[in-house]
Amino acid sequence: MTEEAQLKAALKALEAQWAARAKEAGQYADQNRGRNLERAQYYRGVVDGLKIAIKDLQDMLNPPSAKAGNSESAPVETYITVDLERVRAALEQAGLGTAELHAHKDNTFTASFTALQALLLEERIAQLEAAGADVLDTGRLPNSNKTYIDFGFKQ
Repeated sequence: MTEEAQLKAALKALEAQWAARAKEAGQYADQNRGRNLERAQYYRGVVDGLKIAIKDLQDMLNPPSAKAGNSESAPVETYITVDLERVRAALEQAGLGTAELHAHKDNTFTASFTALQALLLEERIAQLEAAGADVLDTGRLPNSNKTYIDFGFKQ
């Protein structure tokens, strides 16, 4: 079994485990509905959270292109190698102070920003693109609520 197949099997097992926990939490919520409303609401929240996690996992395992039966895979973007200090300097020149900056093996970067900065995410994206970056992904880090932007530089 290939490493990718093993990973998919492990993720499917995790999905089944989360589904079982959601079912169990749903039963606890039903049992506590008449006796302890707070506990019932707690378990209902657990069910909702697990359902969201399961959907995210399913979306990851079955991306939209795979669901649509699209056999053509999108071309893989390649990014030029840029020194981390040059990227940091380019971000500072663009007016983007980062909380953290991480380089990845595929020549892409992740910059995270504190929530206290005055710039909106859309403004940060525009400034990064103006500096020549190709923005790949954005969002919030679950453990710190910092915003992040994944990006790379093309030729």
